[in-house]
Amino acid sequence: MRAFCLCFYAFMPNIIAYAQLVTTDLPLASFLFVTFYYLWKFFKTGFNKQLIYSGLFLDLVLSSKFSAVLFLPVVLFLIFVYVKSRQSDPNLIINRFAKISAVMAVLVFLVVYFFLPYVGRLGGFI
Repeated sequence: MRAFCLCFYAFMPNIIAYAQLVTTDLPLASFLFVTFYYLWKFFKTGFNKQLIYSGLFLDLVLSSKFSAVLFLPVVLFLIFVYVKSRQSDPNLIINRFAKISAVMAVLVFLVVYFFLPYVGRLGGFI
């Protein structure tokens, strides 16, 4: 099944047509899909692990394209709907998500904007 999915992806016309172009739409779509996947898993299980992964991939979405800021209200709306449907304390879940996302945002920001440019410069010497 995995081989079929890989072949399906490798021979997809959109991937083949835009492979030579450097665009940030494909990483944005990929990271956004994974963000919503882990957010859905968090809604089903309630484990912090899924919330951490969701925050990490949300920060990768935000670092892949500047216009991805438009997805923040969507994620916050989904969390708000989850809180209202569970009849739980909204401040607890929103604070948990905000704290985890803030920590992950700082880590992703440091890696993407400070660490990766130096790796690119050192790549020619290694």
